[in-house]
Order: sequence, then structure tokens, then C-alpha cells
Amino acid sequence: MSLSLHTLVVALAIAAGYGCYRISKIEALHAFRPYALILVVGFWGGAGLEVTFGGSYLLTDRGFLLGLFVLTFVGVTHLEWFRNLMAGITIAFEQRFEVDDDVCVGDAEGEIVEFGLRAIRIRGNDGQIHEIPNVRFVSESVVNPGRGDCACDIVVEVPDELSVDDMRQLARRSALLTPLASPRHQPEVFVTRNSNRAAEDQLLIRGYAFNPSYEEHYRSDVLSRLHRAIEQRSASEVG
Repeated sequence: MSLSLHTLVVALAIAAGYGCYRISKIEALHAFRPYALILVVGFWGGAGLEVTFGGSYLLTDRGFLLGLFVLTFVGVTHLEWFRNLMAGITIAFEQRFEVDDDVCVGDAEGEIVEFGLRAIRIRGNDGQIHEIPNVRFVSESVVNPGRGDCACDIVVEVPDELSVDDMRQLARRSALLTPLASPRHQPEVFVTRNSNRAAEDQLLIRGYAFNPSYEEHYRSDVLSRLHRAIEQRSASEVG
């Protein structure tokens, strides 16, 4: 590939990625934000690969080795940025939060003003802008004091007498029926792997309490309802 064509491909990929990034900022198109961010990764990642390997071949006959070295170096030095980018896509797909939502993450509390590729910007009560890395926003418990919602994760074992699908149904029903659940979010149930055993025998119940002060009560009520449901299911099968 000639230098002019190589430059044109890189420029078009960067421009297309930037266009998708600007689309992801339009509030009226927030439903398409996750897909726009994936396109951003694709276009800019393609441009990066083209610059790395295409440029390396233009510089030396051993372009592949040089390109691989450069790509590895960039990957290692920008690993945290990449993790935040992937976490940002996760946040966009979940769509749990929107601009202008009031949130509390650790010591930071305020109003969301922007979702970035690397971090979420929050305007604190003092007017200062705080940047919360996307990885932290995903991994830590985020409280929404304005709406009273509080994310609650519950890990439970799958009993031997129940299938994973049956257990998932009982878990989701228990998280739905508790009066402490937020009416604004639907609970989700995921299958996780127990590191001490080979089988997938754990469930992660991700629910939302309607008020942060009831977080522990929410967990207790969901577990109580789930245990009763398991006992009733086991008793009906024996009978």
C-alpha cells in the first residue's frame, strides 16, 4: 500500500471514529450509544493497527516484528485506559444512569454531566468537576440518592437438587417480589463460576433497593424469599 493510500485509510478511520464518538454524545440518540462506542473502538483500533503495521512495513523490511513490538508496548502502557474504555461500553449497554442523574461513588457525590470514553464526569455539590474512572464506576457500589435506588449484588449457591435454570427463575422472582425493590429497575441474575469447583454452581443476583438505607434489609429479604421458594419447590417434587 502506498504512503498516500495508507494515510487516507488512517484519516478516514479516525474521522469515522470521531463521528461515532460525537453521535454517542447526543442525548436524543442515547439508546444507540453502546453501538456507537463499539464502532469507535473498531474504527480507532483499525486506524491504530494500520499505523502500527502499515507504518512499520514502510520503515523496514521487518515491519511485522517492529509493528508487534510497538503494539505490545502501547498495549502495556495503555492497559488502564483500555480497561476503562471497555467498562464505559458496559455502562452504556446497562443504561442504568443518565446525564443529570445524582450519584454517589465512594467519597464523590454529585450530578453526572458527561459520559466519557475513559471516565464519567460528575459535578459535585461544591461545583467542582470530578472524574470517576469507568472501571471504578462499574466495580464499586453506586448509590443514586436523587432517586433512592441502590444496586445490591447477592451471590448464592445452586443446590444440587435444582437446575441452574430453575434456580435463576426462583432468584429473579424473589428479587422482584420483595417490597424493598426499586420500581425503576428490573433485577438480573447471572451464572458465575465457583473458583473452588469445576461446575458453574453460583448465581449473582443483581437487584436494586428503593433506598440506600434498606440495602441490607433488601439482601436479607431476597435471601429469605429465595430459601422459602427452594424449600417449597423441593417439597412439591418429593410430594
